[in-house]
Amino acid sequence: MIIVIILSFGCLLFPKSKIIAICFFLLMWTLWGWNTWNGDFDAYQLRYETFGYEFGYNGICVIFNYLNFSFQAYLISISAIVLFVAYKFGCKYTNYIALYSLGYFFIFILEFVFIRNYLAHTISLLAFSQLVNKNNLKFVVYILAACTIHISS
Repeated sequence: MIIVIILSFGCLLFPKSKIIAICFFLLMWTLWGWNTWNGDFDAYQLRYETFGYEFGYNGICVIFNYLNFSFQAYLISISAIVLFVAYKFGCKYTNYIALYSLGYFFIFILEFVFIRNYLAHTISLLAFSQLVNKNNLKFVVYILAACTIHISS
């Protein structure tokens, strides 16, 4: 908790600091990737081993299973990818990356338990980038891809 408070003050005092932003994202990666239990942990671990009805998410699980990743190694990898995309998105669309990381932390604490939703959310960030660049076809492809990860997204 003290780390979050220190980083939060750092973000407010130095809103453009990439170092503070990276520290915040590394904290989020630690909290998510090395998480050993939460309310949905058992359900996601079972889905990782047995698969479900969302073929995009199943495809990701099949790849990581094929590579012999444990569920924990899967979480570490997926969280690194998702948080890296979120960080790069912030770098691209704001000059206040530390402040962005603080705001993103509040989204993170609500979402990191819901892996499929978080993956779909991250893909929607990529879709947004395409919309800004007026690339409507890629935007639609990203949104459809997000729907294969989490159908209700």
